[in-house]
Amino acid sequence: MVGDPTELEILREAGGEHARAVLALSDDDSENAFVILAMHELGTEARKVAAVSSRKNLERVRRVRPDMILAAPVFGSEALAMALTEEKIDGEWLLSRFLDVKPSES
Repeated sequence: MVGDPTELEILREAGGEHARAVLALSDDDSENAFVILAMHELGTEARKVAAVSSRKNLERVRRVRPDMILAAPVFGSEALAMALTEEKIDGEWLLSRFLDVKPSES
């Protein structure tokens, strides 16, 4: 399917209303945020994942409420700084920073 993933009609044609997950993984943080907003507008129960390339956009992307944020560049710089200062890096920290997962709602 070829089209603008921020357009509701394109998402409908692609089966977005029935998707189990939607991955917004463009290099453009704003496009990823708009894909997540469009999926919210469709009213789907699909898990929504957005990539964030720039630390300055992390909080803005969080505001569109994806279920998970893939923040590899942000994670990489933090992990490198911790390694250089010999801070302890454990698996839980790695996962929480690499995949910025929203808390589960009970």
